[in-house]
Amino acid sequence: MIRKIYLCLFIGLFCFLLIAYGYVNRDNLESRILEVRKDITFATAKDKITAAESKYKGSIIGKNEIADVFGGSLRLLGINHYENFHRENGISFSVSLRKSDDQLKQDAKKVKDGILALVDKAKGAPVVLLHIISPILKSDDVFWYQSEILPELLNVDYFDNKVSVLNINDALTGNERVAYKFKSDFHLTTAGEFLTAKLLANKLNELGINVDTKVGSTNIFDLANYDIIEKPFLGNATRSLGHYWVGVDNFEMYVPKFDTAYEMADHDGNVIREGTYADVLMNGAEFKADTDEYTYWITNYMQYPKAHYEITNILRGRSRILFIGDSMTMRTITFLSLGVNHIAVCDTRQNNGTEILNELLKQQWDAIVFAPGISANMVNGLSGK
Repeated sequence: MIRKIYLCLFIGLFCFLLIAYGYVNRDNLESRILEVRKDITFATAKDKITAAESKYKGSIIGKNEIADVFGGSLRLLGINHYENFHRENGISFSVSLRKSDDQLKQDAKKVKDGILALVDKAKGAPVVLLHIISPILKSDDVFWYQSEILPELLNVDYFDNKVSVLNINDALTGNERVAYKFKSDFHLTTAGEFLTAKLLANKLNELGINVDTKVGSTNIFDLANYDIIEKPFLGNATRSLGHYWVGVDNFEMYVPKFDTAYEMADHDGNVIREGTYADVLMNGAEFKADTDEYTYWITNYMQYPKAHYEITNILRGRSRILFIGDSMTMRTITFLSLGVNHIAVCDTRQNNGTEILNELLKQQWDAIVFAPGISANMVNGLSGK
């Protein structure tokens, strides 16, 4: 017992010294971060993070316990919300970088040009710009998703009335934003993505694109028609700070009680999966014995990070949708797929993503949905960087 107390005190002292070092040297650290960011692209950042995580997981004994002490110490010090980390120049523990107004206007122009180019290649299919709420602040142990969406991009007039804009932010009250956001992760909860799919289905139906919302008398968007699997979840925003900084989330998985039948094909058209919704659109982690709160349940859906794959609903639906998006909408796509015949998924941030998109645009689609996670992803996705 005494050894455990001494160990905790030692780890606590180590974490305190680490925090103190970072605070005292923050200006030097910030300048180094800014210098490094100049050469970072989505692809290189993803590779570096993956390599670092792999080394971290295999090299530090008791890393989870150290993270718990570190995060718990921050909480005891009252540092348990993002406002404490953000500073006027935009550098924070999450290494975020806020842009100037001129840069944001340039970004908006890039997005406008890219989406209008998408409209020109759509062969008359309606294009829907789907805005997902993005997390930039956290308060009282809850992520408040304040939109980083550039104001111009919410206005159809900005796009010469050639696209439809669906902003999920408009559909949520303050209390709903709490329910649809994780404490520990940047993605929407499954309830949030379920709502997103419902609103998107309604928008597509308004545009004359057939999306079934019922299977016979069964409402696709009624949770009473789903089995719900629940798992503890410590997301990627705070897992390095352990269990106690904001707490552990509850991750839900919705599995239809009604009959489903799917096929999934890879980029070359080869069928790689066949079966029910759970067989094809989920990856089976919910049935594995070696999962815990550190399991990244977000990727238990679909084929992230593949640039392109396609799913076919064999039993129902008529419409064919091209869905351009990232990990923020993987569960949204699965729920939307219950009411359509076919969805091609394309993530333009991945290798060859832009080239694949150009190939897909040679086909005829009933609708095209562009669903970037946040404004930076909009710009990078459309530019193919």
